Amino acid sequence: MTRAFIGNVTCHVLVDRDLGESWAVTVLPPPGAKVGNKFLGPVVVKLQGEDRYKVTKGGLEILQKAGQIDRFEVDAPAAPAPAAAPAAATAPATTASPAAPAKPQGTVT
Repeated sequence: MTRAFIGNVTCHVLVDRDLGESWAVTVLPPPGAKVGNKFLGPVVVKLQGEDRYKVTKGGLEILQKAGQIDRFEVDAPAAPAPAAAPAAATAPATTASPAAPAKPQGTVT
């Protein structure tokens, strides 16, 4: 599970795909969470990209550099499924019809 931290508060991270290649990375603190005297609200950054993992990491890095979050933990991307072995031929091999006996060379019939 991907998490972000604001002070000592652990926040959930939601990554939603918008239209096309746009993504919304949302840092959602628990209800009623405070840092000092300030109540925390959701923080959203929108990005474009194709890979969910890269978009998540990039969005959290942007929020960290902007001072909106202190640190974050991103789960490693899921390993791709192993390639399926090619399906073995399920139909039995056809047998060739017996070849006609070859005529001996050099004889005329």
